[in-house]
Amino acid sequence: MKKLLFAIFTMGFMAIFTACYSGSTPSSAALKIINAHKEKNYEYILDNTVKKDGSHFTTKEKEELTALITEKSTDQKIIIEAKVISEEINEAGDEAKVKMNLTYDNDKKEEVIYDMKKVDEKWQNIEDK
Repeated sequence: MKKLLFAIFTMGFMAIFTACYSGSTPSSAALKIINAHKEKNYEYILDNTVKKDGSHFTTKEKEELTALITEKSTDQKIIIEAKVISEEINEAGDEAKVKMNLTYDNDKKEEVIYDMKKVDEKWQNIEDK
């Protein structure tokens, strides 16, 4: 009985600890953006992308960008695999560069850098244009 109670207590503690810990890193946030690209989840991409000044997109801007992304995605290669090469966080801890290797469906490989910014304690992709 003591073992059962200990196991339940331990599982409960781990669940609370996991829920409270925001273990998000620039790399994990960038990988989630890439997975959203794979799934064509443009809403997720735009909800997790900010302008260079750190501000979020308006609803109208999101609609326009979704149309643009949808149009461009028909011509793009499909990402098969993404591997993080490096992650560099600035001294203030609010901006980072995530260098990755992407492999596409045509076996082409490309090195890309995602610029990330911490906004409201969450790592966001920075719009590159």
